[in-house]
Formats: sequence, structure tokens, C-alpha cells
Amino acid sequence: MRFRRCGKHPLNHRIAALNGFLLAVFSIQRFGTHYGFSAMTKRKGLTIADVNAFKTELEKQTDRGVGIVGAAIVEDILEWVIECRLTDISKTRLESLFGRMRPLSSFSAKIELGMALGLYDDPLRIALNVIRDVRNQFAHEMEALDFNYSEISKLILATRSPHIKEDLSVRNSFITMVYAALVLLQAEGQEDIRIKPLVDTHRRLFLQLATHAQEMQQAQGSTHKGPQLPEKK
Repeated sequence: MRFRRCGKHPLNHRIAALNGFLLAVFSIQRFGTHYGFSAMTKRKGLTIADVNAFKTELEKQTDRGVGIVGAAIVEDILEWVIECRLTDISKTRLESLFGRMRPLSSFSAKIELGMALGLYDDPLRIALNVIRDVRNQFAHEMEALDFNYSEISKLILATRSPHIKEDLSVRNSFITMVYAALVLLQAEGQEDIRIKPLVDTHRRLFLQLATHAQEMQQAQGSTHKGPQLPEKK
């Protein structure tokens, strides 16, 4: 994490910004422990009661806490829904995808993959990117102490849903955006949305490919056995 242009601000301003960031980090850890989000995203599932409880807790946070903690939980739930969508793979394989410095470790990569997997359409993709951008502003900009910061307010107001009241504050508009994203993602995770392997969905094609591979190996005089098909359930 880095703060930009910190030399322009008095020491107390910098201390206040740092304290706000550390409080946000502590809140992420506290929420994750209290609601079991980290374990839940891999194994259990998220209820609408969990989402409502999180919204209540989020409303108690500082502006910086709302921006950073809200985005962290949305990212966590998005990862869970993506895992629900992927074929059933091992914990090791999941770690190779979502672990630190892995292909899907960033929020932006998860957002784009979720779109590609058909989990949502463009409006939600845009909203998720706004949530990510707001988090980055609070995490990296020294001046970004609250939702009145121009770069943050512009991001939210430019993409605010027409269903949100115009007189709603920027802070509450963001909380509503986070809440809506969580509700939609939570609903998807309740259904069986897992992608089925080709051997299950296109068995004839899989048989043709396996037969062709065996014929090629035999033509080459290979003693290696071709791919073994699982018995049809």
C-alpha cells in the first residue's frame, strides 16, 4: 500500500489518514472472523441474513472503513460465486488460481472472469469496478478521507443507479451499491451453477476425441493407453 503526494499534507493529516486505513484493515479482519466470511467463501455459503448483518455493521464504519471493508467483502463473495461456477477442483488448484500473485488474485481479474462466466451483465460489472476504484482511492490517496473527496464522489454519482434516490448521500449511495452487489451474488450462490465437464455434457464428442487419440497412438505404434473414460452414471 502506498500513499501518493503525502508531502503536501501536514503531519496530523497524514496520521489521521493512516489511522483510518489501519482501522479499516482491522475491521476487515474482525468482520471476517465474526461472520466467518473467509471460511464461508470456500465451503459454506452466504445467507441473506449475513448480508443484512454486514450492511448494519458497515453503516457504523468511518467513510474510509466503508470504502475499504465494503470492497473487501464484495471481492470475497465474488470469489466464492466464481468457485461455485467452476468445475469441481481441488483446494490446491483453487489456490493456484486465487492465491497471492496468482492469475485471479486481483479484484479486477475476478470481475472480468465473473462477467465471462455469465454470472452478471455489464451494469453489475460496472458497479463492481466502481466499488474497486473507490477502495483504491481510499487506500492510496492521502486526501481521500471521506466520500466528499471529488474523485470518489464523481465515480459514484456518475454510475449511480436511477433507482437510487437523488437526495441520497454519496456515502449511502455507495453502501446501497455494495448491498445490491452482495444480494445479487448471494442469490446466485444458492443455486447449482457449476459448469459440467465435457464428458458429462458432450459425451459423444468426448468419445470421438478419445477414439481418435487411440487411433493416432496405434498408428504410431505407441504402447501407451489412450484416455480412460469414466463409466456413465
